[in-house]
Amino acid sequence: MKFLFLLLIPVGLFAQTKPIESVLGVKFGVSSASVRAIAKARGGVVNISRSKDPNTLTYDNLKVGGRKTYVVTFQFVNDKVYQILVFFLSEKDPLSIDLYNDIRNDLVSVYGESEETRNFKSPYEKDDGFEITALKGGYATIEDLWLDKVNSTGIQLSIGDSLLITLRYQDGKLFEEFRKNNNPLKDF
Repeated sequence: MKFLFLLLIPVGLFAQTKPIESVLGVKFGVSSASVRAIAKARGGVVNISRSKDPNTLTYDNLKVGGRKTYVVTFQFVNDKVYQILVFFLSEKDPLSIDLYNDIRNDLVSVYGESEETRNFKSPYEKDDGFEITALKGGYATIEDLWLDKVNSTGIQLSIGDSLLITLRYQDGKLFEEFRKNNNPLKDF
């Protein structure tokens, strides 16, 4: 999975309706203990095999926006949530784009219009009816970004070649703290 630092991308001219500061009632900067309590209250079950890193908690059995998730992962720096990853997987491949668009439309209704990217390589084109084939073959990039400059936060919605839909919430200031703490060049 490619890693994208949301806040390095230029901000387009789009209106944002609600500040980007939380998902599932988990605000950026809260502790792992708070995340555990909130996730448990929402019926979440810790996925032990995906939570081996002490700075990561992954949950099964959570719903976001009324939708069943594949998993939800909370990532921490100095015991503060800096990134929340919500994964969705359609039960049927042909419905993956519909699921993506439904999630996108829900986000637009809350956060306003996104900065949209729809890149297709030949022989594929946007809206040609072969979006799933293009995605699976690595011939397409589909993502949407919402950036909150005031709070240095952002949301990225994307779908990749496995048709796994990723909804990433990120706090830019805490992400910078994470990068500083995990910079391999600091050894020099």
